[in-house]
Amino acid sequence: MKTLGKYLISLVTLVAMIAAFQFIWFKDWLITGMVVTSIVLHEIGHATVLLSYGVSSSMFFVPFLGAVVVPNKKVNTLSDKQNALVSLAGPLVNVVLVMIGLILLITKYSGIQEKYPLGLVSLNLSLIFFNMLPFLPFDGGRYVRF
Repeated sequence: MKTLGKYLISLVTLVAMIAAFQFIWFKDWLITGMVVTSIVLHEIGHATVLLSYGVSSSMFFVPFLGAVVVPNKKVNTLSDKQNALVSLAGPLVNVVLVMIGLILLITKYSGIQEKYPLGLVSLNLSLIFFNMLPFLPFDGGRYVRF
């Protein structure tokens, strides 16, 4: 039952974040989708590395701000190097998304308005920049701790 509750909280907070982005900020489903997908993939990066170290996690969304992956057990069993890699995993996903956006821009992929690949690049560069600030609770703050 605990697991069902975590999934339900994740789902409700995801819907709230999508609604906030779509109906209050962007009013464009493609941009909302791009933002939410970038945030979710960023957090999946952290969760995947945690899982590779045997630590399961839950993801929660914060409308207007983003999301967070919370380990389901204490991560003090991880080495400093492992913690640093967990911190870098999310921003590295954003680097890949920047590269995808640049490829779409350079090749002028037909059927996509230029504002969307440009948005993908600028959004993910912003996520990298803010997440790598050397202050907690950002990934950069966690990285410099280790």
